[in-house]
Amino acid sequence: MKNARQISLLITILIWGIIAGSLTYSHIVFLPNYLSHLPESTNLINEKYGFKEDNFWIIIHPLIIFSTAITFLLNWKITERRKYIFTTIAIYILIMVVTAYYFYPEIIEFSQSNLSDMISPEEWQRRGQKWLILSWIRLFFVYCAYISLLIALTKKNKASNLPKY
Repeated sequence: MKNARQISLLITILIWGIIAGSLTYSHIVFLPNYLSHLPESTNLINEKYGFKEDNFWIIIHPLIIFSTAITFLLNWKITERRKYIFTTIAIYILIMVVTAYYFYPEIIEFSQSNLSDMISPEEWQRRGQKWLILSWIRLFFVYCAYISLLIALTKKNKASNLPKY
């Protein structure tokens, strides 16, 4: 059981690292260009050879949910680890709620901004910059969740002697 706990935590840390790294890359390389030049920049994602990251997110989110849940269950008896893994879960839920209500709908709007004559390019660019700033804050929380897992890894891999009732 000790090995399963450790391995599950290491796999979860790896997956969270992949997400943190992917988001960091997007925030440094892709998003500033894309969001600074709306609506003209929609060809970066809409054209035949446009940047398509949907498949990545469709694969990675179930993996992160599954691995984090398994890690939480396997480490349940280790109080010190459990609280840090739970912190990661709480942060992930918060991030996903905010993403569902703001980030995702807005990024869909951006992808269709070239079809709208109702909103000026300046307004699209203002919205894009606001989205990017708020997304950097969201990325900060992703790193907090990741660091919480790294802290959990430093805690002893031994179940506490909980009284049995």
